[in-house]
Amino acid sequence: MYRKVVIALPFYLMLMHVCFAADPAVLQVRGVVPHEVVQRVGFEANVANGYADVAICCEIPAELSIPNSATWQYRVVGLGDNATKLDLWNRLRPDVERRSEQTVGSGVARIAAGGWYRLEIQCKEDTSILARASVEPFGVGGVFLVAGQSYCTNCNDERLVVMDPTQRVVAMSTPAGPWNVANDPQPVHDGSDGGSIWPPVGDTLAEVFGVPIAFANVGIGGTHSAQWLPGGAFHLNLVATGKKLGRFRAVLWQQGESDVIGKTTTDQYVANIQLIEKAASEAWIQRPEWLLAKSTHHPTVYDDPVGESAIRQADDLLCTAFPFQAGPDTDTLRDENRGGLETRRHFTAIGQRRAASLWVETLKQLIATPKPSSDKLSTRLPTLHLWDACCSAPTIYRESSVLLQMQDDAPITARLALPSVHTTTNLSATLARRGWRRGIMILTLNRWRRGNESLDSVVFRRLEYRSARHRDGMGHGGRCRQCAGQDGLWRGGV
Repeated sequence: MYRKVVIALPFYLMLMHVCFAADPAVLQVRGVVPHEVVQRVGFEANVANGYADVAICCEIPAELSIPNSATWQYRVVGLGDNATKLDLWNRLRPDVERRSEQTVGSGVARIAAGGWYRLEIQCKEDTSILARASVEPFGVGGVFLVAGQSYCTNCNDERLVVMDPTQRVVAMSTPAGPWNVANDPQPVHDGSDGGSIWPPVGDTLAEVFGVPIAFANVGIGGTHSAQWLPGGAFHLNLVATGKKLGRFRAVLWQQGESDVIGKTTTDQYVANIQLIEKAASEAWIQRPEWLLAKSTHHPTVYDDPVGESAIRQADDLLCTAFPFQAGPDTDTLRDENRGGLETRRHFTAIGQRRAASLWVETLKQLIATPKPSSDKLSTRLPTLHLWDACCSAPTIYRESSVLLQMQDDAPITARLALPSVHTTTNLSATLARRGWRRGIMILTLNRWRRGNESLDSVVFRRLEYRSARHRDGMGHGGRCRQCAGQDGLWRGGV
């Protein structure tokens, strides 16, 4: 009898633990919301589909105590036609870009391009699940910021709807509203409530590339380029929306008719657009492409071939230099593509679809041709294991990002190359903000060119770092796998 009690007691205790263990707390997720699409990086046609490092955080109630020893994990589950059952949990990585703001339950999840997905998060200690959270649907794909005037908002004749079977085309209510399926009317700020050109653009791109597509539209009908200049309300909204998106593929600019009416000269239009782009890129700390549609024809309002030609020439001049690229020529859509006086006086239903097709062809070419820098080389430099970039520039070029140590006990010298617009102005301030200013010596600062881009080569040294553990790994440059995280600058890993 005694032997039977000894054997049965552990099973009884285990059964009591299972029956009376507290249910895991249910938490809310911040950082990704339902129907949100995060811009992918690393895409290369026929080679790699890309991914996104998604910063997430769980809201933890004050009454819930999470021990420091707990582990936070995530997994991604495909939905609908993308359905998968995954038992593999991954550990949340520290969010190095927000290290000073890091809280319990926050980190970065690397997610492959695709969707729709459900993101599941759990907090685990030993075998016990302390808390859970989830959000769905969300995806990793292509994100576009739309700006300009009425032809890019809801001033066209027919309200179009998303036809993608799994509704992978969404729009953000800018700059801080929710994400929803991008059925017309689009969430814009000019009060227009007709149809747009964007649902069929998203449908085709989602089908061709197999990822969700998102638009954030800040267009305002009737606006002149001067009204978008820095400091004005429209530019502030453009900047705020870009910041909210974080990372996006391109700005889709459909504007020009009001400048024809206003008799804007070619030179003045070029200057206006350059100022708009420069100030926005500096605020975003990234420099996405701007695709400029030729959008000057407005037959029910004016007949001014000379004025149209002035703005079209300006577009051509702008597109000779990065980041501007030629968008679709929607001026070619005439006759049955334009509504008469009894309509909304913009695109007819067939004109909307043809304008969408023109945008699709432009965007297919853009997406299929990776950016020379930031698409292939992530801002977080995962393969270089850089714990903290010396500057919050959007691009640090892999071939110029190396570590050197000339002697075993000498300081490490890091050499980085980044766009010039971010170097002189931002470097000192960034280093000071991160508490590095007294520990960094700028050794050289050289300017050079790569294609149309002006780049700075920055060689700097963190003075207080000393180590003799780099005999094998660092003498010839490259990554150190021995001193993971010792100085907060370099992190080892896979």
